[in-house]
Amino acid sequence: MQLWDELLKTALAGTHRQDGIALQAEGLLGDILGKLPADHREEALLAAAGAAALWRQAGSRPSVEPEPEIAPCEPEALPPCPEASVQDAVVMLEGSLYAQALPEWLQAAAGGGLRAPTETLPGLLDAGYRDRKLRDWLLPVIGSRGRWLALQNPQWAYAVEPPEDEETWETGEKERRIAFLRNLRRKDPARARELLASTWKTETGADRPYFLEALSINLSMEDEPFLESALDARQQKTRRAAAELLARLPESRLHRRVLDRLLPLLSIKRGLIGGDRIEVTPPVDCDSAMTRDGIHPTPPEAMGKSAWWLCEMVGLMPPGLWPRLWNKTPEEIIRAGAKSEWRDALLTGWRDAARRIPDGEWAEAITRWWYLSGEKAMPPGANAAHLLHCIPPTRLEKVALESFDSRREPIHDEHPALTLLKAHLRPWSAELSRAVLASYRRRIAEGESRKQSAWDARSSLKAFALYMPAAIADTAAEGWPSQSADWGLWEKSVDEFLSLLRFRRGMLARLTRKI
Repeated sequence: MQLWDELLKTALAGTHRQDGIALQAEGLLGDILGKLPADHREEALLAAAGAAALWRQAGSRPSVEPEPEIAPCEPEALPPCPEASVQDAVVMLEGSLYAQALPEWLQAAAGGGLRAPTETLPGLLDAGYRDRKLRDWLLPVIGSRGRWLALQNPQWAYAVEPPEDEETWETGEKERRIAFLRNLRRKDPARARELLASTWKTETGADRPYFLEALSINLSMEDEPFLESALDARQQKTRRAAAELLARLPESRLHRRVLDRLLPLLSIKRGLIGGDRIEVTPPVDCDSAMTRDGIHPTPPEAMGKSAWWLCEMVGLMPPGLWPRLWNKTPEEIIRAGAKSEWRDALLTGWRDAARRIPDGEWAEAITRWWYLSGEKAMPPGANAAHLLHCIPPTRLEKVALESFDSRREPIHDEHPALTLLKAHLRPWSAELSRAVLASYRRRIAEGESRKQSAWDARSSLKAFALYMPAAIADTAAEGWPSQSADWGLWEKSVDEFLSLLRFRRGMLARLTRKI
């Protein structure tokens, strides 16, 4: 490069301005340059440039660096799944009708202390990358080879066991840092919080809510000062994440501030006729202090500003607070709130609070009002799925069974049982399964000419096959009114439902080597 720079400098300055051209190089190139005619400057310059260009084109020998060594996979500690179940895993990963059964297959394999087939590991790791909900079920079954594979692909970093050293927190990818933080939070909550606080100012606004979520593990009042400071973040999502955690700490400063705002706005008016009613003095503003506490100032389209601010504040208070303040049961308070002209704001706020600060008693009381009261009590746009997950499975099943009895009509899109069933994403009892099948058969027999639509009910039937006991596959296939004039509308849905139910039965039998 030094020679080439000298040639370029000489050419730009002009050979006539120089007494001679000093061209030097080492080795064979130097020998060639030494033979050039020094008394012909232009010729010597061009020849030297040609020789240097050819020399550069010839290249140089690359430096020899050792290939990075990849540590071999550790020996497997878990036994493999039975050979008969391998094809089941392959079929589910191909995205077929049976793909929905993959979580159950993973749980059954983990419960049996088995590891997934080697050939399915890339597909499983990809599935976990796309769907976070699969990860807790997937990680126990990938074995040593799965964790080894995860080291080779950054997208699979979520499956790498977080190391004990804190270097991961300083230099790791986002997913590994979150996994490390959650793991440390279980072992040493204070140290996990200290690490997050040490890097908080350098974290991106998009990542901060994910890191805060890790603090929900072993949450305590020791976290309150840090979470209070997180309320000063510019990003609304970060403030909201911090507020939701602080709302779960009854002794937090946020809890007291929100309660101080709410108490002057709410009271129960005791009535002799028609029962009690909650009186509301609506909030007139959402100031900067409320915004700092995670309350979003802009309401959704379905709700006015004052109702929205009221709903947001009620949703940050533990629902168990109100029975203590008013000496009423949850059912009595909900009935009183339903009589208020601010009903939607109150009911939605209590729903959010029962979900955010899990309270099964309140969740069941609200659910019973919405679905069994016989009134159109569901607030506009309300999604009760998260609320229903707070109710113990046996209690939720009881509410679902009661909804069939209260309506005395077969399932349809507006039937309360359909919403309850779609949220009951846990194994169903045989009793509930029989009630659901009976309602579907009755609906098909009565025909699609009924006023209520059943499009959602048809599309949901296949998913319900994931939660009914697989052992009832044979009896579930019996009694369908195939002679109904509307059978053509239902036949495909019923066939897919039965096919998935039978697949689950065979899948579990092959995986556990049981019939």
